[in-house]
Amino acid sequence: MAQAVLHILLPLILLSLFKDYYDKTHKRKFSLRYVLIGGLAGILPDIDFIFLWITSFTKNPINYHGTITHSLIFPIFFFILFLIFKNTKLEIKAKKLQEINSRKQ
Repeated sequence: MAQAVLHILLPLILLSLFKDYYDKTHKRKFSLRYVLIGGLAGILPDIDFIFLWITSFTKNPINYHGTITHSLIFPIFFFILFLIFKNTKLEIKAKKLQEINSRKQ
């Protein structure tokens, strides 16, 4: 259990330190949401416990913990996803609200 806590605490502490440094040296502010997202992303390596739970109902449960999700492939995959979607703006809700308002008028 202590390691699961460290999966969250370490990114939170490191991103908080980076936020303080960034806010002092740049005009733009580093959002506290990014610190929260980083902390939650720190728990992602333990997502393999879901697979252990699913396979525990079979005759041969498979323990994936500490394999692919704890390797460098996992963060590299998410970094590539970030590079693909970094310029995408999620304005879906705003567009839907505009459509709904225009229909009412």
